[in-house]
Amino acid sequence: MCRFAARVGPPASPAPLLFGGTHTLASQAWAPRELLHGSVNADGWGVAWWTADRMVRFARAEPVWYDPEIRDLLEVQSGTTMIAVLRNATPGLPVGRAGLLPFVHEGWAFALNGFIPRFRERHLRAFRERMSDAGWQRVVGVSDAETLFHLLVDRMEAGADALSAMRDLRDAVAARLEPGEEAPLTMALADAEAVSILHSSAHGPVNSLWLSPTGGPVPGGPAVASEALTPEGWERVPDHSTVRLTRDGVVVEVIGPASGG
Repeated sequence: MCRFAARVGPPASPAPLLFGGTHTLASQAWAPRELLHGSVNADGWGVAWWTADRMVRFARAEPVWYDPEIRDLLEVQSGTTMIAVLRNATPGLPVGRAGLLPFVHEGWAFALNGFIPRFRERHLRAFRERMSDAGWQRVVGVSDAETLFHLLVDRMEAGADALSAMRDLRDAVAARLEPGEEAPLTMALADAEAVSILHSSAHGPVNSLWLSPTGGPVPGGPAVASEALTPEGWERVPDHSTVRLTRDGVVVEVIGPASGG
């Protein structure tokens, strides 16, 4: 599993999204409280933020604690929308730069908190055969998260909205799973104006997700996090729901599980 946090609001430093609060996202690399699978999130990390005219991504394959100067670097940056992710690599997939989250393309940034079981063995080829030619040219690694991202980009470039496209991908994963297999799939897509989240699973339990209408350690706009970053001001997001964060506020909609989920 991975851990992530995202926020939309007026310009602010992205450092508190990783290092702010009493249960910081950074500390969840070695001391997560709500993981369904695995024990740590130390297979790399990344953060993306939007300035007035561009998106910036900074990612490293080392654990977030590896370089103590990262916090100082991020404190002098400024962004509106921002998303930070700690990676816990899906079993069987390589650890390295090609799998680092968030994945980015043309002003979008994507995070997956979850996995597709036996992805490389059973599903990689089948899902990548659904990609457009442009999607094939974009893809670099072999991860389930990167595959879902480029399939999502294909659907949005064909005119679908982000939340509908993520629901379609969840249902496509559910259709391929064997009895007893679980695939938690909390997907987050950010752009300069919003963060759209599908908080669900193809089958089985759903990962944790918390919402702060006031931004938690990055005040001024709504925020979400896999685990609450502060003791107060967070509410649990219902399983099998969608969340959309904008500067105008938050919309949460319960959508129900995938067929058979």
